[in-house]
Amino acid sequence: MKVIPSRLKGDLPTSAPHEAVNAFNRDGISPPSLPNILLDWSCSPLPSSCWNSEALALLSLDFYEKLKGGSYRNVTFCEKDMNLAALRKLCEQKLTRMHQAHRKQATISSCLHDKQVEMTATLTAKDAKRRREDRMTARRHGTLARRIKIAAQNRPRDPEKWDVIQKITQRLDVEGMSGDETDYVLGTKKVVRRIELPWISPAISDLFKSVESYQSAFREENMLEKVGNTSLERRWEAGRKVRKAAAIPGLPRNWYNDEWFQGLSPGARSMLSVSKDVQVPSLELYGGAR
Repeated sequence: MKVIPSRLKGDLPTSAPHEAVNAFNRDGISPPSLPNILLDWSCSPLPSSCWNSEALALLSLDFYEKLKGGSYRNVTFCEKDMNLAALRKLCEQKLTRMHQAHRKQATISSCLHDKQVEMTATLTAKDAKRRREDRMTARRHGTLARRIKIAAQNRPRDPEKWDVIQKITQRLDVEGMSGDETDYVLGTKKVVRRIELPWISPAISDLFKSVESYQSAFREENMLEKVGNTSLERRWEAGRKVRKAAAIPGLPRNWYNDEWFQGLSPGARSMLSVSKDVQVPSLELYGGAR
């Protein structure tokens, strides 16, 4: 397949004066202002500078007030979907994508003509990898939120045990959650499989397997109807293992996989700064799940 370098129409808007940007980033003076607001397009990632963060906040607020005030005749304002936080996220995403596309094109254009196709393919592959990593991070956030919710809903069964489960989940946070990826069973059925973290103790993995089995317990026992679309079947058997996953330092020694820990160099072990063991509770699978 031949990759053809893409061409963007037009250039980026005029960038904010460097003197003003530096003054605001350093001392908070001469901030960006409406109506003729300018971004610092030399900054990457775009929202990482104080100037751009302030400019995005002003743009979002201005957009919000115009939407709410009926400035756009063909748009019906909805506070739920058009709240200030949602508009800020939308503006940031749109402008960041445009910024990245122009930076990519500039990099390609700077290459010799016979190298541009190769550079296009390289940057496209990097973009695809970044999107996969972003999806993985989003799924891990979702896993953390789901397990915290399961623990809260099932606490009345055994408050002491489920409080410990909640604390373990929160201590591990996002970095201690396994990722998910879609897979096909026998080439037809689409399912979600866990991506195993090599450093996590099997006791923690078994605990979370049991926790996940309680996801439907609250709804079933309270005879509540399921809201939303049916999600993909989640299978606990790991599809693969993340070889380069960074372990969280400072955890109890027994929360780490013993085989993985023994394989570390003395220096790597000391860097982990492990703490004394904290018992991991056992939890029966809900309803005879497997």
